[in-house]
Amino acid sequence: MERLDNEPTIFSHPGWRVAYNTVTWVVLGITLSPGNSIFVGLFMLGFGLLFDYAKFKPVTRPRAIAKNVGGSIATVLIVFNLLASFGAVTVNEKMYLVVVSFPFFKGMAFDVKWYWLITGITVFMTVVDWVTEYIENRNCNETETKPLEIVTSNTGIGG
Repeated sequence: MERLDNEPTIFSHPGWRVAYNTVTWVVLGITLSPGNSIFVGLFMLGFGLLFDYAKFKPVTRPRAIAKNVGGSIATVLIVFNLLASFGAVTVNEKMYLVVVSFPFFKGMAFDVKWYWLITGITVFMTVVDWVTEYIENRNCNETETKPLEIVTSNTGIGG
């Protein structure tokens, strides 16, 4: 069965991914609180990004690299935050991220703002994807609109 392609809207542009990812990341940072809410929020953010990355197949190497790195980061974000949502890691009253049940790291703690800042790499990767898409489109448009050059020969036919 052949699948008909849908017409993309203005919201299918990578710039929108940058916008909603940035807003989500900032809101999660502003609303940091004890418990597991940041992990649930980052889990949801990672899933949205992973599905966004899965929706397209890049044709250029830079964009493919950006997609693969972004998708890998989103996958790590999903796995870690899913485990944290189930109680492996928590945020205590002093706003420290505390490892509760990872065997080698049990009891370790650090300021949760550092975790939030590190997860900002998702914002960076969406910007990288947007820039590579922009360069790809700009290069494509330049080759399409270049005037056709007529090649003439000084020698003519036969000589």
